[in-house]
Amino acid sequence: MDKRIFECQFKTLGDADSPGTFEGIAAVFANVDRQNDIIQPGAFLETLKDFPKHGFLASAHDWSEPVGTIDEARETAEGLYVKGEFHTTLKAQSLRKYVRERLERGKSVAMSIGFKATADTFDEEKGVRMIKGIELYEVSIVTVPANARAHVASVKAIEPDAEIETRRIEMRRIQLERLAAASEQGEL
Repeated sequence: MDKRIFECQFKTLGDADSPGTFEGIAAVFANVDRQNDIIQPGAFLETLKDFPKHGFLASAHDWSEPVGTIDEARETAEGLYVKGEFHTTLKAQSLRKYVRERLERGKSVAMSIGFKATADTFDEEKGVRMIKGIELYEVSIVTVPANARAHVASVKAIEPDAEIETRRIEMRRIQLERLAAASEQGEL
């Protein structure tokens, strides 16, 4: 499986009763990334119709615990646009908080795609691989982007009190730790 990392346009939305949604540009077309690849417009078209059903959002390509579902995926003039919803798990909500905090502080958030190239050629003159077909498996939130041209646009939090949400997540984490300890000691 290939992975390509892009600093991306990324938005998170949600309120206290919602696990939160995300949207952004997960891959950028027609420029050389740090792996000397150029993803061509149209590369995703054959597999995008199945991606919302079978694809997922991951944290740093960790497939053992997906952190979100994909509701929409389409090609735009800029690249691959994805929109979805975070899961309610502690890991997913921690990742959502991380994204929101970084963007609020004016820092970058990157996305990466996990895929298999189904059609590509190597341009000897430019020294780059031209990717013309992609079977997309997942999109991930990552730390280091491969495509420096993509960028974060904005983040929106509809939560009336982010502090309450943070405390709720911390309380749930403590409850889970106590349950795990009680289970290990045979108290459950």
